[in-house]
Amino acid sequence: YSGMVAIKGTLYGTTELGGKYDFGVLYKVSPSGAERVLHTFGGGSNSDGSDPYGALIVLNGVLYGTTYYGGRAPADYGTVYKATLAGAEHAVCSFTSSQGEEPYAGVVALNGTLYGATHQGGKKNYGSVYGCTSSGKVRVLHSFTLSPDGAYPYSPPTALGGTLYGTTYQGG
Repeated sequence: YSGMVAIKGTLYGTTELGGKYDFGVLYKVSPSGAERVLHTFGGGSNSDGSDPYGALIVLNGVLYGTTYYGGRAPADYGTVYKATLAGAEHAVCSFTSSQGEEPYAGVVALNGTLYGATHQGGKKNYGSVYGCTSSGKVRVLHSFTLSPDGAYPYSPPTALGGTLYGTTYQGG
């Protein structure tokens, strides 16, 4: 579902499924075409999440992305994770249902915080826009209500001039 990012000629990406537990992997492909799995997601209510969907971003040589499911119990509705280029991975933030569920989209960085959107969950179960701090705190910026503001965002917000902009799949 997500594309790849290039770092010094090497491509990095994720698969939704596959790997030892069939919950997805983080991989790299060298310029010569050699592929290597860096991390296998464990799935269920564990700390790293499962089913990575969102596109990866790179900040200071570290990869950041989202998983659709899993996380640190009892907050197991998806994660924002970080991984080194060698594959050492851990969840930065895990979601509860009231914060949002199923972060399909990746994240965007703005002023030291990662921002994204969840497809469902939030106060009315129509999704949310959140901020995830490096200390692991999730702050809900907005819970969608279907009308008048829309519902079910699939893509990450775009940062422009310190403001976040985005789209929803339904409502308005």
